[in-house]
Amino acid sequence: MRSPLGRRTSEVMGAILGEFIRQRSTDESKDRSGPFGNEALLAFVRATKLAREHDLRLNVSMAPPGHTDFGHYTVFAHCPSCKAEADLERWQRRYPSESYVCKVCGREYSPAATASMEADKYESSSLRQTLGQERFENFARDYLIGRGFLPKHTERVLEAVRDSEAKREKLAAEARAKSERQDRFVRSVLYAGLSSKQLDPREFGELPFFRADEFLKLLRRCKQYIVRVSFMLHESIESQMCLRSQSCDEDGEQVFSEWRKKGCDEWFGAYFIVPDSVLDEWGG
Repeated sequence: MRSPLGRRTSEVMGAILGEFIRQRSTDESKDRSGPFGNEALLAFVRATKLAREHDLRLNVSMAPPGHTDFGHYTVFAHCPSCKAEADLERWQRRYPSESYVCKVCGREYSPAATASMEADKYESSSLRQTLGQERFENFARDYLIGRGFLPKHTERVLEAVRDSEAKREKLAAEARAKSERQDRFVRSVLYAGLSSKQLDPREFGELPFFRADEFLKLLRRCKQYIVRVSFMLHESIESQMCLRSQSCDEDGEQVFSEWRKKGCDEWFGAYFIVPDSVLDEWGG
């Protein structure tokens, strides 16, 4: 909650996590791997001990609860102090601004002030792209030799890396081609003849939105072509009517019907997964 941790806080956290690790180690059903596995937690416990013994400043941070997908980074409503997620439904278009009490630490805050959704600006770049092919391979050779590799073994490693990257690039190209093909299918088959509108491009990009009658036609076409509805949303000027549903699959019409009963009558949108067999039969 406050960084850097004080001496007493470090002591308490080290004791709690140490006991947590001890108890979890006796439970065979628990997954103890990953970023919150025993090894990672033990490293943190050691850090708290070193901070106490040597009077060091232990700086800590924790990412808020969220999700990255479809080119957007969503942060769920959470306590700004301890990062505990608010006991509110996820994926709401707007959250209440009224004071909310954190169920963990007791702090009062506005859920609307801590929830957000924005375009994911992450850009991936490799060292090879930064240095260029020749400089990268020279650097890689020096690095491997410095790590104790013999020159002949170094060349084998570089050759294996070239083969691996070529295979990875081939798979990436195939994935891009498939994605572009799916987009063409969605536009030319699922959206054919339907009237749509684009909302805020900063939040929804080029995703088209439909009125209820048009969206129902779209869902029925999905059922006809065995297309999965991976994500569905309703946008409204009223925050309580901004709804989201993941992994609707063949139940898209049922979710849509339930939303309509709640009074949803503005703009509907969806993302899809088209089976390879459908794309192959379509041939576009």
